[in-house]
Amino acid sequence: MPVACPAFPLQCVHRDLAARNVLICEGKLVKICDFGLARDIMRDSNYISKGSTFLPLKWMAPESIFNNLYTTLSDVWSFGILLWEIFTLGGTPYPELPMNEQFYNAIKRGYRMSKPTHASDEIYDIMQKCWEEKFEIRPSFSQLVVLMGNLLVDCYRKVCSKDPVLDGQKRVSVLWRMLPWLGPSIRVWRPVFAAAVPQDFAVTKAALV
Repeated sequence: MPVACPAFPLQCVHRDLAARNVLICEGKLVKICDFGLARDIMRDSNYISKGSTFLPLKWMAPESIFNNLYTTLSDVWSFGILLWEIFTLGGTPYPELPMNEQFYNAIKRGYRMSKPTHASDEIYDIMQKCWEEKFEIRPSFSQLVVLMGNLLVDCYRKVCSKDPVLDGQKRVSVLWRMLPWLGPSIRVWRPVFAAAVPQDFAVTKAALV
């Protein structure tokens, strides 16, 4: 989710959104970068030669692979692959497919990777939404922020409901620890979750110190 948050307001097309291009900085600040030019891609198995270029085919949407079409929604497909990487604890996408004609044919047939062991049904459903064949059906990054934000809120409620000690200020502290990526911008992002977040969520970081 920290990857989706900075991505959607910028409306820029990254074209290589993958776990290797996501940095976790001090204070758990997430930054999206592109090491493509800094990496020896000729020696990197994640990049496959296609014509005169090297492409991260396993992270690319079908329309990008077959029609050379790149949009923010093709980045959404890549975000789904990134989620799969996270919930396989760093697995390589499509481990069962060799990178040859078999891979291309599988993508054309609509093949999708199975649910990772560590992913919930709800998270896998988001992955599948990102992997819709028709790019116009895929959620936007702003919609992904809402979908995943609601999952975090549901998780927060489950944690609190299992522990009667967690009430009032203590419950807010638990939520704050669950959402370190928000930092001081919590008040900016609150409207995204306004319909689903408990009343005591509306506090500033200063109030929790």
